[in-house]
Amino acid sequence: SAQIITNYTHKDSRVMLIRHPMTMYAGSCRNTGLVAATGEYVHFLDSDDIVEKGAYRRYYQLAKEMDADMVKGKSRCFDNATGQISSTAILRFSGLPENYYGKAVSFSQNPSAFSHVSVVPWNGIYKRQFLLEHRLWFNDFICVNDRSFFNEVSLAADRVVFTKDRLVKYRINNSQSLVGNRARNFQCQFRSFALIRKQCQKYNITGAALAEILNRELTDLFIWYRKYRNVPEVQESIVSSTTEFARSLDILPLKDYPPVFKWYYDYLLLTQDHILTIALHLSSSAEQLTKCMESILLQDMPKFRVYGIAPSGTDTSVYQSFMDKDTRFCGVLPSSGDIPKENVYFLELKPTVLKDADTFQKLIRHSMETAKNMAPVILTL
Repeated sequence: SAQIITNYTHKDSRVMLIRHPMTMYAGSCRNTGLVAATGEYVHFLDSDDIVEKGAYRRYYQLAKEMDADMVKGKSRCFDNATGQISSTAILRFSGLPENYYGKAVSFSQNPSAFSHVSVVPWNGIYKRQFLLEHRLWFNDFICVNDRSFFNEVSLAADRVVFTKDRLVKYRINNSQSLVGNRARNFQCQFRSFALIRKQCQKYNITGAALAEILNRELTDLFIWYRKYRNVPEVQESIVSSTTEFARSLDILPLKDYPPVFKWYYDYLLLTQDHILTIALHLSSSAEQLTKCMESILLQDMPKFRVYGIAPSGTDTSVYQSFMDKDTRFCGVLPSSGDIPKENVYFLELKPTVLKDADTFQKLIRHSMETAKNMAPVILTL
């Protein structure tokens, strides 16, 4: 690689090779480039990606016109294996308000808009003096260098411009990509999250704005957790470290804001002995009750408990038979008795409501996704 760059330095005086005395990670290398740069704006490009034709001219013109601290644009994916070009929702800015394109905005105006933009540094250009004056550096972790950089730039910038113009073709399915480093160095995810929490404290980010950032970061973290938790060579360490992280996580700032289901469900599975109590009325026929309890056993959410609710004199033999099979079926309580609700979610239902496992799962997801806070949800059917 160094020789290739050296060859280009002989062809074009604008190309410069900087050698580090030792191997350094992407964040540190970008910081070196920022210090050495002399241009008004900087672009942090990965060496395996391709710049769209004429993109720099268009981006610079827009940045100058809007006096932008940061210009973020769309990008496309270039499949290294097939040669096909496509895009993902985050690279398309899916969900970004239409009136946010082509004008200067800030995080304080609409924090949620910044969650519809990819955090990668290569889909934007940055005013060099702005970065230097605010001391906005990449972290020096082995991986996950981009999230904390994007977060602090977004918080510090007064003038951010979003454009529909594409900047980069991002290479995917690259056998030499460094993405695999994330699985082997998953602690970088937790370090990045801790750094972003400190940034939020530094900029006095609270309330809904803080909840927006935390939900965004935790969603990303648990997406990668789900991606790698079943990979044999890293499974044990990733599950163990993520469980430790989840149990130490302070989610009090999210108390008044609905957590995002994409991460909160995994968080509950890692931190709660059980996350759902089911109060099951035993007044239906034996056939209906059997089908209902079998549908419960088919669920892919393992952490639940069932309590049978029966008036005096009710035949509970069918329910008792399931208690003998599965310890998640707990005792029978009288109709007037108190149902334990010590966990996070509480579901009360009658056997005739459930036709299959899919219906049951939809009910659980609905109750969790519509939660207004992290207090128990009571869904009575």
